[in-house]
Amino acid sequence: MKNEDEIKALAFGVIQLIRKFPHGRHLITLFPFFALLLVNGIISPSEIILFLLAFAFAIAAGFTYNAISDEKKDPETKNPITRGVLSRGRAFVVLASCLFLAVILFVFTSQSIVAILLFGLYMCLWFAYSGLGIRLKESIFGPAAASIVLWSGPPLLLLVSFNFFSVTTTLLVFGLFILYIGIEIKHALIEHDLDVSYNCKTFAVILGKKRAAMAEYVTLILGSFFLLAGAYYAPTSNTVIIVLFAAAFSVSITSSVLYGMRYNFDLRRNVIFTNVPYIVTKMFLITYGCVVLLFSPILIFFALWFYLMQQFP
Repeated sequence: MKNEDEIKALAFGVIQLIRKFPHGRHLITLFPFFALLLVNGIISPSEIILFLLAFAFAIAAGFTYNAISDEKKDPETKNPITRGVLSRGRAFVVLASCLFLAVILFVFTSQSIVAILLFGLYMCLWFAYSGLGIRLKESIFGPAAASIVLWSGPPLLLLVSFNFFSVTTTLLVFGLFILYIGIEIKHALIEHDLDVSYNCKTFAVILGKKRAAMAEYVTLILGSFFLLAGAYYAPTSNTVIIVLFAAAFSVSITSSVLYGMRYNFDLRRNVIFTNVPYIVTKMFLITYGCVVLLFSPILIFFALWFYLMQQFP
Protein backbone atom coordinates (compact mmCIF):
# COMPACT_ATOMS: atom_id res chain seq x y z
CA MET A 1 0.00 0.00 0.00
CA LYS A 2 2.84 2.36 0.85
CA ASN A 3 4.50 1.75 -2.52
CA GLU A 4 1.20 2.33 -4.27
CA ASP A 5 0.76 5.65 -2.46
CA GLU A 6 4.30 6.67 -3.39
CA ILE A 7 3.68 5.83 -7.05
CA LYS A 8 0.46 7.86 -7.03
CA ALA A 9 2.22 10.80 -5.38
CA LEU A 10 5.05 10.58 -7.92
CA ALA A 11 2.60 10.43 -10.84
CA PHE A 12 0.70 13.43 -9.49
CA GLY A 13 3.99 15.29 -9.08
CA VAL A 14 4.93 14.66 -12.71
CA ILE A 15 1.47 15.78 -13.85
CA GLN A 16 1.83 18.96 -11.81
CA LEU A 17 5.27 19.53 -13.32
CA ILE A 18 4.13 19.40 -16.96
CA ARG A 19 0.87 21.28 -16.21
CA LYS A 20 -2.23 20.16 -18.05
CA PHE A 21 -0.48 18.34 -20.86
CA PRO A 22 -1.09 18.44 -23.86
CA HIS A 23 -1.66 22.18 -23.29
CA GLY A 24 -4.70 22.67 -25.49
CA ARG A 25 -5.47 26.00 -23.81
CA HIS A 26 -2.17 27.37 -25.10
CA LEU A 27 -2.02 25.62 -28.46
CA ILE A 28 -5.48 26.86 -29.49
CA THR A 29 -3.55 29.78 -31.04
CA LEU A 30 -2.35 27.35 -33.72
CA PHE A 31 -5.84 26.52 -34.94
CA PRO A 32 -6.40 29.32 -37.48
CA PHE A 33 -2.90 28.82 -38.92
CA PHE A 34 -3.42 25.08 -39.26
CA ALA A 35 -6.71 25.87 -41.03
CA LEU A 36 -4.99 28.24 -43.49
CA LEU A 37 -2.24 25.72 -44.25
CA LEU A 38 -4.74 22.89 -44.59
CA VAL A 39 -7.06 24.61 -47.09
CA ASN A 40 -4.03 25.61 -49.17
CA GLY A 41 -2.89 21.99 -49.32
CA ILE A 42 0.38 22.75 -47.55
CA ILE A 43 0.00 20.59 -44.45
CA SER A 44 -1.54 17.18 -43.80
CA PRO A 45 -3.60 16.07 -40.78
CA SER A 46 -0.76 13.77 -39.63
CA GLU A 47 1.69 16.70 -39.71
CA ILE A 48 -0.73 18.76 -37.64
CA ILE A 49 -0.76 16.08 -34.95
CA LEU A 50 3.05 15.86 -34.93
CA PHE A 51 3.43 19.63 -34.65
CA LEU A 52 0.93 19.70 -31.79
CA LEU A 53 2.86 17.00 -29.95
CA ALA A 54 6.17 18.79 -30.55
CA PHE A 55 4.89 22.03 -29.06
CA ALA A 56 3.07 20.24 -26.24
CA PHE A 57 6.31 18.54 -25.15
CA ALA A 58 8.23 21.82 -25.60
CA ILE A 59 5.83 23.63 -23.27
CA ALA A 60 5.95 20.71 -20.81
CA ALA A 61 9.76 20.96 -20.80
CA GLY A 62 9.54 24.69 -20.18
CA PHE A 63 7.16 24.29 -17.25
CA THR A 64 9.33 21.53 -15.79
CA TYR A 65 12.42 23.71 -15.92
CA ASN A 66 10.38 26.52 -14.40
CA ALA A 67 9.51 24.29 -11.42
CA ILE A 68 13.16 23.27 -11.00
CA SER A 69 14.33 26.89 -11.11
CA ASP A 70 11.62 28.09 -8.71
CA GLU A 71 12.11 25.31 -6.17
CA LYS A 72 13.21 27.74 -3.43
CA LYS A 73 10.71 30.47 -4.31
CA ASP A 74 7.45 28.59 -4.87
CA PRO A 75 4.99 27.67 -2.12
CA GLU A 76 4.65 23.93 -1.48
CA THR A 77 1.15 23.78 -2.94
CA LYS A 78 2.43 25.10 -6.27
CA ASN A 79 5.63 23.11 -6.77
CA PRO A 80 5.97 19.31 -6.30
CA ILE A 81 9.77 19.65 -5.91
CA THR A 82 9.37 22.17 -3.10
CA ARG A 83 6.81 19.87 -1.50
CA GLY A 84 9.24 16.95 -1.61
CA VAL A 85 6.98 14.76 -3.76
CA LEU A 86 9.50 14.79 -6.61
CA SER A 87 13.28 15.01 -6.37
CA ARG A 88 15.31 17.39 -8.55
CA GLY A 89 16.91 14.36 -10.19
CA ARG A 90 13.57 12.93 -11.28
CA ALA A 91 12.44 16.37 -12.41
CA PHE A 92 15.51 16.61 -14.64
CA VAL A 93 14.64 13.20 -16.12
CA VAL A 94 11.16 14.53 -16.97
CA LEU A 95 12.75 17.67 -18.43
CA ALA A 96 15.22 15.73 -20.59
CA SER A 97 12.49 13.36 -21.83
CA CYS A 98 10.11 16.18 -22.81
CA LEU A 99 12.88 18.19 -24.45
CA PHE A 100 14.14 15.17 -26.42
CA LEU A 101 10.66 14.35 -27.72
CA ALA A 102 9.97 17.99 -28.60
CA VAL A 103 13.18 18.35 -30.60
CA ILE A 104 12.84 15.02 -32.41
CA LEU A 105 9.20 15.66 -33.35
CA PHE A 106 9.82 19.23 -34.51
CA VAL A 107 12.93 18.39 -36.55
CA PHE A 108 11.19 15.44 -38.18
CA THR A 109 8.03 17.40 -39.02
CA SER A 110 9.38 20.83 -39.91
CA GLN A 111 12.35 19.93 -42.15
CA SER A 112 13.19 23.63 -42.37
CA ILE A 113 16.69 24.59 -41.24
CA VAL A 114 15.62 28.14 -40.36
CA ALA A 115 12.63 26.91 -38.37
CA ILE A 116 14.74 24.31 -36.54
CA LEU A 117 17.30 26.97 -35.56
CA LEU A 118 14.48 29.24 -34.39
CA PHE A 119 13.02 26.34 -32.41
CA GLY A 120 16.37 26.09 -30.61
CA LEU A 121 16.16 29.82 -29.80
CA TYR A 122 12.56 29.30 -28.70
CA MET A 123 13.64 26.64 -26.17
CA CYS A 124 16.51 28.85 -24.99
CA LEU A 125 13.98 31.62 -24.37
CA TRP A 126 11.86 29.14 -22.40
CA PHE A 127 14.80 28.31 -20.14
CA ALA A 128 15.96 31.95 -19.91
CA TYR A 129 12.46 32.87 -18.75
CA SER A 130 12.93 30.80 -15.59
CA GLY A 131 16.68 30.47 -15.17
CA LEU A 132 20.00 30.23 -17.04
CA GLY A 133 21.15 33.03 -14.77
CA ILE A 134 18.82 35.40 -16.64
CA ARG A 135 15.29 34.80 -15.24
CA LEU A 136 13.34 37.02 -17.62
CA LYS A 137 10.26 36.39 -15.48
CA GLU A 138 11.84 38.69 -12.90
CA SER A 139 12.25 41.56 -15.32
CA ILE A 140 10.22 44.05 -17.29
CA PHE A 141 10.44 41.65 -20.26
CA GLY A 142 8.72 38.77 -18.46
CA PRO A 143 5.22 39.09 -20.00
CA ALA A 144 6.63 39.50 -23.53
CA ALA A 145 8.83 36.40 -23.13
CA ALA A 146 5.90 34.40 -21.72
CA SER A 147 3.68 35.54 -24.59
CA ILE A 148 6.21 34.10 -27.06
CA VAL A 149 6.90 30.76 -25.36
CA LEU A 150 3.27 30.03 -24.49
CA TRP A 151 1.09 31.68 -27.11
CA SER A 152 2.61 33.36 -30.19
CA GLY A 153 5.88 31.42 -30.61
CA PRO A 154 4.33 28.15 -31.88
CA PRO A 155 2.28 29.87 -34.65
CA LEU A 156 5.35 31.85 -35.71
CA LEU A 157 7.49 28.68 -35.89
CA LEU A 158 4.75 26.95 -37.88
CA LEU A 159 4.68 29.78 -40.42
CA VAL A 160 8.47 29.77 -40.72
CA SER A 161 8.42 25.98 -41.24
CA PHE A 162 6.31 26.42 -44.38
CA ASN A 163 7.37 29.97 -45.27
CA PHE A 164 3.71 30.88 -45.21
CA PHE A 165 3.73 34.62 -44.55
CA SER A 166 1.14 37.09 -45.75
CA VAL A 167 -0.43 40.29 -44.49
CA THR A 168 -3.09 38.22 -42.74
CA THR A 169 -0.80 35.72 -41.01
CA THR A 170 1.68 38.43 -39.99
CA LEU A 171 -1.05 40.58 -38.44
CA LEU A 172 -2.54 37.58 -36.65
CA VAL A 173 0.77 36.48 -35.10
CA PHE A 174 1.67 40.02 -34.08
CA GLY A 175 -1.81 40.50 -32.62
CA LEU A 176 -1.46 37.28 -30.59
CA PHE A 177 1.95 38.39 -29.31
CA ILE A 178 0.67 41.79 -28.15
CA LEU A 179 -2.64 40.59 -26.73
CA TYR A 180 -1.17 37.69 -24.78
CA ILE A 181 1.36 39.97 -23.15
CA GLY A 182 -1.80 41.21 -21.45
CA ILE A 183 -2.79 37.85 -20.00
CA GLU A 184 0.71 37.37 -18.60
CA ILE A 185 0.55 40.83 -17.00
CA LYS A 186 -2.81 39.85 -15.52
CA HIS A 187 -1.27 36.71 -13.99
CA ALA A 188 1.52 38.84 -12.53
CA LEU A 189 -1.08 41.21 -11.06
CA ILE A 190 -3.01 38.36 -9.44
CA GLU A 191 0.17 36.94 -7.88
CA HIS A 192 1.59 40.37 -6.99
CA ASP A 193 1.33 40.00 -3.21
CA LEU A 194 2.61 36.42 -3.26
CA ASP A 195 5.56 37.45 -5.43
CA VAL A 196 6.36 40.32 -3.05
CA SER A 197 6.37 37.91 -0.09
CA TYR A 198 8.85 35.66 -1.93
CA ASN A 199 10.94 38.62 -3.14
CA CYS A 200 10.12 37.80 -6.76
CA LYS A 201 10.41 40.96 -8.86
CA THR A 202 7.90 40.36 -11.61
CA PHE A 203 6.49 42.90 -14.07
CA ALA A 204 3.69 43.88 -11.68
CA VAL A 205 6.04 44.17 -8.70
CA ILE A 206 8.46 46.37 -10.67
CA LEU A 207 5.82 48.73 -12.10
CA GLY A 208 3.22 48.56 -9.35
CA LYS A 209 -0.37 47.38 -9.71
CA LYS A 210 -1.84 50.45 -11.38
CA ARG A 211 0.82 50.85 -14.06
CA ALA A 212 0.87 47.12 -14.74
CA ALA A 213 -2.93 47.10 -15.14
CA MET A 214 -2.76 50.05 -17.54
CA ALA A 215 -0.15 48.18 -19.58
CA GLU A 216 -2.48 45.17 -19.74
CA TYR A 217 -5.35 47.29 -21.03
CA VAL A 218 -3.14 48.85 -23.73
CA THR A 219 -1.99 45.41 -24.94
CA LEU A 220 -5.60 44.21 -25.02
CA ILE A 221 -6.66 47.14 -27.20
CA LEU A 222 -3.68 46.92 -29.57
CA GLY A 223 -3.74 43.13 -29.77
CA SER A 224 -7.43 42.95 -30.59
CA PHE A 225 -6.97 45.66 -33.25
CA PHE A 226 -4.25 43.64 -35.04
CA LEU A 227 -6.27 40.42 -34.82
CA LEU A 228 -9.29 42.11 -36.38
CA ALA A 229 -7.05 43.69 -39.03
CA GLY A 230 -5.72 40.23 -39.87
CA ALA A 231 -9.26 38.94 -40.30
CA TYR A 232 -10.15 41.97 -42.43
CA TYR A 233 -7.32 41.39 -44.91
CA ALA A 234 -7.98 37.64 -45.15
CA PRO A 235 -9.35 36.21 -48.42
CA THR A 236 -12.27 34.80 -46.41
CA SER A 237 -12.97 38.16 -44.75
CA ASN A 238 -16.50 38.39 -43.32
CA THR A 239 -17.64 41.90 -42.40
CA VAL A 240 -20.45 40.74 -40.12
CA ILE A 241 -18.13 38.54 -38.06
CA ILE A 242 -15.51 41.30 -37.83
CA VAL A 243 -18.10 43.81 -36.60
CA LEU A 244 -19.48 41.34 -34.05
CA PHE A 245 -16.03 40.61 -32.63
CA ALA A 246 -15.06 44.27 -32.67
CA ALA A 247 -18.10 44.89 -30.46
CA ALA A 248 -17.28 41.86 -28.27
CA PHE A 249 -13.69 43.01 -27.77
CA SER A 250 -14.83 46.56 -26.97
CA VAL A 251 -17.38 45.44 -24.37
CA SER A 252 -15.09 42.86 -22.76
CA ILE A 253 -12.09 45.20 -22.52
CA THR A 254 -14.30 47.98 -21.12
CA SER A 255 -15.65 45.60 -18.47
CA SER A 256 -12.11 44.57 -17.54
CA VAL A 257 -10.99 48.19 -17.19
CA LEU A 258 -14.04 49.17 -15.11
CA TYR A 259 -13.54 46.17 -12.82
CA GLY A 260 -9.89 47.07 -12.33
CA MET A 261 -10.74 50.68 -11.51
CA ARG A 262 -13.46 49.63 -9.08
CA TYR A 263 -11.02 47.53 -7.03
CA ASN A 264 -8.11 49.95 -7.44
CA PHE A 265 -6.34 47.43 -9.71
CA ASP A 266 -5.90 45.05 -6.79
CA LEU A 267 -6.65 41.79 -8.59
CA ARG A 268 -6.50 38.83 -6.22
CA ARG A 269 -8.06 36.14 -8.41
CA ASN A 270 -9.43 35.35 -11.84
CA VAL A 271 -12.98 36.61 -12.26
CA ILE A 272 -15.27 36.78 -15.27
CA PHE A 273 -14.63 40.50 -15.86
CA THR A 274 -10.86 40.05 -16.15
CA ASN A 275 -11.14 36.81 -18.14
CA VAL A 276 -13.72 37.82 -20.75
CA PRO A 277 -11.28 39.58 -23.16
CA TYR A 278 -9.21 36.41 -23.36
CA ILE A 279 -12.29 34.21 -23.75
CA VAL A 280 -13.38 36.45 -26.62
CA THR A 281 -9.91 36.09 -28.14
CA LYS A 282 -10.18 32.30 -28.20
CA MET A 283 -13.71 32.54 -29.59
CA PHE A 284 -12.28 34.75 -32.34
CA LEU A 285 -9.53 32.22 -33.13
CA ILE A 286 -12.03 29.34 -33.24
CA THR A 287 -14.44 31.29 -35.45
CA TYR A 288 -11.69 32.46 -37.79
CA GLY A 289 -10.35 28.92 -38.22
CA CYS A 290 -13.84 27.54 -38.83
CA VAL A 291 -14.57 30.20 -41.46
CA VAL A 292 -11.30 29.38 -43.24
CA LEU A 293 -12.30 25.69 -43.23
CA LEU A 294 -15.69 26.70 -44.71
CA PHE A 295 -17.69 25.34 -41.77
CA SER A 296 -21.40 26.09 -41.85
CA PRO A 297 -22.76 28.65 -39.34
CA ILE A 298 -24.39 25.86 -37.29
CA LEU A 299 -21.06 24.02 -36.97
CA ILE A 300 -19.32 27.24 -35.91
CA PHE A 301 -22.09 27.78 -33.35
CA PHE A 302 -21.59 24.30 -31.89
CA ALA A 303 -17.78 24.75 -31.84
CA LEU A 304 -18.16 27.97 -29.83
CA TRP A 305 -20.81 26.39 -27.62
CA PHE A 306 -18.49 23.47 -26.84
CA TYR A 307 -15.67 25.88 -25.98
CA LEU A 308 -17.89 28.02 -23.73
CA MET A 309 -19.18 24.94 -21.92
CA GLN A 310 -15.57 24.31 -20.86
CA GLN A 311 -15.34 27.85 -19.49
CA PHE A 312 -18.73 27.99 -17.80
CA PRO A 313 -19.71 24.46 -16.75
